[in-house]
Amino acid sequence: MNKDALKKIENENRKPDGNRWKCPYCTQSEVKTREKEPTLKDLMDRIIKMDNKMDELNRKYDEQVLLNKKLSDEIINLKQQVGVLKREKNYNDQKLLESNIIVSGIPELEKKEVTNVVIKLAKKLRVKLSDEDFTCHQIGKVSQDGKQLIKVKLHNLAHVYNIMAAKKIEKVKAKDLDFDVDSTIYISSDLTKYNQEILRQAKIFKKENNYEFVWYKEGNIYLRQTQFSKRVHIKSLEDLNNLKN
Repeated sequence: MNKDALKKIENENRKPDGNRWKCPYCTQSEVKTREKEPTLKDLMDRIIKMDNKMDELNRKYDEQVLLNKKLSDEIINLKQQVGVLKREKNYNDQKLLESNIIVSGIPELEKKEVTNVVIKLAKKLRVKLSDEDFTCHQIGKVSQDGKQLIKVKLHNLAHVYNIMAAKKIEKVKAKDLDFDVDSTIYISSDLTKYNQEILRQAKIFKKENNYEFVWYKEGNIYLRQTQFSKRVHIKSLEDLNNLKN
């Protein structure tokens, strides 16, 4: 476009107030040119604001880290308290079962015959027992091989101790109780579910870590590595984990 053509466009688009017409691009360029360049002080102020913002963010981050640590410590403390309460409850529950024994390996029989079987069992163990010294009943379902469990609640703890001591000496077979089969009869303490799990895990631990002994006595579970080492009282599953570490 030549000079005369530009002059003509300018005259045709001259504003009523007499100002020259300019294209939008030229106008925008002039505005940008007139913008104030930032001074060194302006730049320093911006840097200071950015530093203050960064300090504020770091402060909030540190506060959150401390809060998280506090919450983590509180959670650990609560878990420890729950563990203590759980062990206390398990101990009290086990005390309620200390006069019970569980007899397993008994062939299926009628309900009315259970008491007589228990008396025969005591006689075989040479423990004097009458039907007034205990109550008993069948528990659980009959197994696939026709065996069932009997829970016996003895009224005198001395009877419990005598039976548990005698069973280590005298092995009892079903034939000894006038059954036609020759299966072995087992006698064990009545444990809480938690103690059952501890004992089960303790037996696994014994096998995997070359311990020689694991046993339950009067509400407590113990491990011993050799006959010459000290016994270890296992109160919880955490105790077993600590032994592993």
